[in-house]
Amino acid sequence: MGCSSREPYKVKNAVESVEYFVKFVEGWRMMKNISNFFMCGHSLGGYIATIFAIKYPQHVKKLFLISPVGFSEKPKDFDIKRIEVVPAFDENGEEILHKGPP
Repeated sequence: MGCSSREPYKVKNAVESVEYFVKFVEGWRMMKNISNFFMCGHSLGGYIATIFAIKYPQHVKKLFLISPVGFSEKPKDFDIKRIEVVPAFDENGEEILHKGPP
């Protein structure tokens, strides 16, 4: 074991692994005294961020997913109306996704 102050990582399967990281993020949120925030997840972090947002929706203002992985099936309470497409902007604040061809 290393000298980190975090609790030992002793999970037995994938479900426990995701629960471990969701619990870690919630502990960090509580420690920083943040009531709600914008959350971004990339790759496996996208899956963890999604599970966090499902478990603690009152703490996530917006959820941004970048190349998320690990979605095996649609959750039973999935609501397509809750999904919002956020346009991308360039360094000058100009929208670039919905302009179309030059």
